Amino acid sequence: MHRSLSLDEVLRVATDRARTIIGARQAATSQTLDLGPGQAVIATSDPGVGSMDELLPPAGWAPAARVCQTNRPLRLGPADLGSAHDAQGRSAPGAPRGPRTAWLAAPLVGSDGRNLGLIQLADRLDGAEFSPADEAVLVQLASLASVAIENARLYESAVDARSQLAWAAHVERVRAAELRAVIEAIGEAVLVCDGRGRVRLANPAADTLFAGRPVQTFDDMMSRFEPPDERPSSGAVQGQRERPQPADTLSGPVELRLRDGRERWLELRVYAVGGTPGRIAEPDEVAGRIAVLRDISRARQARAQREAFLGILSHELRTPITTIYAGSKVLARTAGQDTDELVRDLATDIAAESDRLFRLVEDLLVMTRVERGALNLANEPVLLQRVLTAALRLEEGHWPDARFDLQGPTDMPAVAGDATYVEQVARNLLSNAAKYSPPGDPIEVRLEEAAGEVVVRVFDRGQGFGPGEADDLFELFYRSPSTAAQASGAGIGLFVCRRLITAMGGRIWAHPRPGGGAEFGFALRHYRED
Repeated sequence: MHRSLSLDEVLRVATDRARTIIGARQAATSQTLDLGPGQAVIATSDPGVGSMDELLPPAGWAPAARVCQTNRPLRLGPADLGSAHDAQGRSAPGAPRGPRTAWLAAPLVGSDGRNLGLIQLADRLDGAEFSPADEAVLVQLASLASVAIENARLYESAVDARSQLAWAAHVERVRAAELRAVIEAIGEAVLVCDGRGRVRLANPAADTLFAGRPVQTFDDMMSRFEPPDERPSSGAVQGQRERPQPADTLSGPVELRLRDGRERWLELRVYAVGGTPGRIAEPDEVAGRIAVLRDISRARQARAQREAFLGILSHELRTPITTIYAGSKVLARTAGQDTDELVRDLATDIAAESDRLFRLVEDLLVMTRVERGALNLANEPVLLQRVLTAALRLEEGHWPDARFDLQGPTDMPAVAGDATYVEQVARNLLSNAAKYSPPGDPIEVRLEEAAGEVVVRVFDRGQGFGPGEADDLFELFYRSPSTAAQASGAGIGLFVCRRLITAMGGRIWAHPRPGGGAEFGFALRHYRED
């Protein structure tokens, strides 16, 4: 019985041995499904027994349930079996039809004392009752069968577990093959390194990039690049510089130049892979890294050309526009009553358009300095109430139909920033509000003090914008679809405003107003002398 590892085979052998050794007419070995008082029993019977009911005594399932609940054998003779029939000769519910002369059952008990089922016999071949010796033999057989059943169950569990592990391994192999195919198909160079930095996988793009000398380790890859130069941070205050990151802390994207004698630049991104195979990984543990490299030589060259063009354009335009702007202002002021009306109108138009062009050039200058990382800002005390008053005076002359209303105290503390660039931001926000507001509608400009900062808010009642556009408005060249047709613009001013305010350590925002219109505002920190 112990040699068989099949559960069905164990149950069949146990049934055959019990019936043959004791000499019973019918036998069945059953397994319990649950351990409750009314546990169900599934029969694995001798092929000659049609159903479990054929072996039950006249009392039905109660004796079998008692054996399973108490884990004790039970032997019934003719006297016990006859008491189950009523006076009319009818059997109890669930009992077999016809007379039963003897019934014997022994429990199957696991090593932990849990009931596994029972072996039951019905009617001896010689017509006698089951004896105490038969009961002892059946108990011994049941004990052997219990061990065999537990072993068979363990074996089946092991087989199931092994099958599940084999399936999981198959799934992992399929996924690994899919991942390898994806990595090999990627146009960017990809290097997969283990926890020790050794390259475990390099796709064809990486082989092409490092042709002639394949990369062996992560440090070997980093040695192929020139160290990043310290350069001014884009939008940094004068004196602040970016420091190159060490190789073990790179995450990316980082632009690096190859040491191959050519002007080749790559964008490097490094992704950490957590965990160690075979054990639970610590939260900060790195089991490997994946390096992704993209050739940006052409993009970098095009960017440099664009920056150079914008720089030349803005600087070359600045001098003539300044002259035209100043001259048109003089003409507009000196044009008296005796001057022809057409001349006065032309002088006014030239002054207005040259002012718009002058401010566009100033925004372009800031944009090119930001992209070059050469935006140097002064860190000086600035009184926002004075800057706002000067900006409002200029904008009122540029927008004669606009009604600006400045509200707030006049004794605000100084903020840290650059007065010239703060005025540029204020004028951009005020000009936007006047451009998109209906003529004659008031434009509220509020000056407030908050925790550690001074806040400027500009409210208008123009078309406004959608709630999902608040961040997009500060992107380069973005213009809201709801207002793009209302007035001309380049989509540069708000981009410049955000870069300037961020560089000065402040914050800037935009919100649509209930009932229409918009709020634009910025906040700068109080000035602190170091």
